[in-house]
Amino acid sequence: MLRCRRCRPAPRPARNGNSGGGNSESSAGRRAEGKFGARGDLNPEKHEQLSEITGKVTEVGAKAHGELVVTLDNGQVWAEKISGSKLKVKVGDTVKIESGALGSFVLIANGRSSKVARVR
Repeated sequence: MLRCRRCRPAPRPARNGNSGGGNSESSAGRRAEGKFGARGDLNPEKHEQLSEITGKVTEVGAKAHGELVVTLDNGQVWAEKISGSKLKVKVGDTVKIESGALGSFVLIANGRSSKVARVR
């Protein structure tokens, strides 16, 4: 539906996410880590790109068909894409998640790896 210029709502002013104080470099790193693996960002060059993250496992679960679900200490939840990978992870283990080709991600733990997707 087309509207004339007078009928269009006024553009909203840009919100500044910096609330003052704090180290902007460390907060930028936290934002980049928080976005690692998240879907829906159509303009990836807007923010810093990470190639991997490392974290401690705080919770381990499984989906209905046996796919591993891992919660990290930074609050991110990652799930295996395919069951039966023989990946052994327990609470307290340190895992690394690397970005792969075409937007895929690989969880590496205890010398084994498996393709994963970020759930939350």
